[in-house]
Amino acid sequence: MVGSGARQLRGLVLVAAAALGGGLAAPLPAQAFTGDNPACFATAPVWNARKGAIVSGFSKGPINAVLAAVGESRTHTMLSHGDWATHSTTRTPSATDVTVSWLGITIAHLPKPSQPVKPVELAQGYPGFSQINMGGAYAYWSSAQQVFTQSGQRHLPSPRVCGNLCKTQGVADWLWFNVPYQQVGAQTDPAGAFFYSLGFNDASGSFVHLPYDFHQYMSGLGKVHGADFNFPGDRGIVCSQAPAWAYRHWVIDTAPTISPGTEWIEPHAYTHDETVAAADALWSSVYSDCRAVNGDFWGIAFGAIANAIGLSDLKDQICTSAAFQVLNCFLIGEDTNGGGCKDIRNIWINQYRNSAAAGAMSLSPDTLVGLSGRPMTGTTVGPWADSFEVPLQWNGGGSTYGCYW
Repeated sequence: MVGSGARQLRGLVLVAAAALGGGLAAPLPAQAFTGDNPACFATAPVWNARKGAIVSGFSKGPINAVLAAVGESRTHTMLSHGDWATHSTTRTPSATDVTVSWLGITIAHLPKPSQPVKPVELAQGYPGFSQINMGGAYAYWSSAQQVFTQSGQRHLPSPRVCGNLCKTQGVADWLWFNVPYQQVGAQTDPAGAFFYSLGFNDASGSFVHLPYDFHQYMSGLGKVHGADFNFPGDRGIVCSQAPAWAYRHWVIDTAPTISPGTEWIEPHAYTHDETVAAADALWSSVYSDCRAVNGDFWGIAFGAIANAIGLSDLKDQICTSAAFQVLNCFLIGEDTNGGGCKDIRNIWINQYRNSAAAGAMSLSPDTLVGLSGRPMTGTTVGPWADSFEVPLQWNGGGSTYGCYW
């Protein structure tokens, strides 16, 4: 089913979803690039983040490394619909598989040294742009260090002008009632849990899903300004871009009365040195995760051979290749033929490091909500950059079961 209207019917699924809940173990880490389990949980049916609020939080992993290197802290955002949330995230990319045999007996499965991470999974992350219920949201945030809801505005708007609260709730309604979607079954729950996969309809009217695109952290101007194109150079969307993309569409579709100069949200221009620092931190994060076999990212693939004799050099080669494969996905994106992020060479970061090229142009979670010294007033900063924060809580009677992938 693909649709972009009559979304009131979706509320009815909460009754069926709640009936599936119960009996789950306490959740473990479940943030983008930091592990996938659990993907499902049962929790209270609503949270205290009202419609249109941004929920943001902290988690570990490569995304944290990138943002911490430029003095930022939040690693993920969700936009609240009250009892559902819109976000964009990705599962941990899988390792490629090479069988190691001795005397005809399989003794190990290793990542391919020349391409350790599956390129398409890295470039076109799943589930990408999507909507999840409270069970799925709780599973995602279960191990976050701290979570907040952006709620309320400090300044009242002028009379007859749609202010920030009006804007954020308008965006939430547009995402719920107008954005094209498909209902997809949760891969981790064969009993029937599901979520909504979001995207746009192309010129022929066909639904196009927006995956999670790691390159958007380097070059994210198009999606922030509402671009719908979906090709290897600009294929997907990351969490902080989703509200901005929807904000621009809401402005175009509804023509609200808003203050001049606030028709879109402006991304942040990072310096060349900041971008180099972020790139170095990303490489180190992936490499160290891989070497340590600590269960984060995809380093767990080495779990069965971590103590094997004679594999240290091979392990270093694979981890080095993986770190450059992820780094190049951030810097240059996927292959122009759409085959994913394959490049494991170190030439791109060396060229960039020694050049006078501009830095990343991106809308991070901190920029979206006005943190870490980012602008909180003025034009093109967005309606979420001038908000209060309160701790996030789940409440309400009963239980809602859901998954985020």
